[in-house]
Amino acid sequence: MENDDKAPPKIVFSSEMAAKYSSLIRSSIPGYDDMHQMAASIIRRRVPEDARVLVVGAGAGQELLCLKRSGPSLRVTGVDPSADMLGVAQTRLAEQGFKADLHAGPLSTLGETAPFDAATAILVMHFVEGMDEKLSFLREIAGRLKPNGVYLHVELCLETDFQDDWNRFQLDKGRGEEELREHNVRRANSVFPVSPETAEGLFADAGFTRAATFFKAFNFHGWIMERKP
Repeated sequence: MENDDKAPPKIVFSSEMAAKYSSLIRSSIPGYDDMHQMAASIIRRRVPEDARVLVVGAGAGQELLCLKRSGPSLRVTGVDPSADMLGVAQTRLAEQGFKADLHAGPLSTLGETAPFDAATAILVMHFVEGMDEKLSFLREIAGRLKPNGVYLHVELCLETDFQDDWNRFQLDKGRGEEELREHNVRRANSVFPVSPETAEGLFADAGFTRAATFFKAFNFHGWIMERKP
């Protein structure tokens, strides 16, 4: 696993948070596991058996595992700012006999590679503050894809229709009321969502084709698109 600390990210999960992440995320995001399996299945159907796949924000490895289970011959590269999270991912992959190239650091610190057949950024861009920075993030991904390369993107969007329902869901999944209040305060200071319409405009500006929705749960939206030729 590579490490590069030249450009420290704003959001980095500690070793303690990395250990808790897998259970916490499932109490927060409806359909978390199925969402990742959907993404893996969509990619697997659209690319060659030995395709190169870039996973931006690989985290604790759920996405990596789904991809390798769906396509064991896929050549997967996972990038994440947190070396601790990637350590968890590496262990989980090894336990099931899988390997992936893992790089600790922002995507911009990943060295030059051959173009990828597909890429994903699942639950990542809402951590990127600023419209210019979000656009740069998307352009960096587009620039690493082959023309017509597949891109899947999931994020928390700026909507209010389902906020109370989402809170109720998390309580019903076992989160305590005080824990949820603290989580919402932290999220307000560390997450920078945009509306679905704004996100789709950013995709177009970054060089992607018209995005189609493949996932929707409360305020979480998932799109599939391609890099323009």
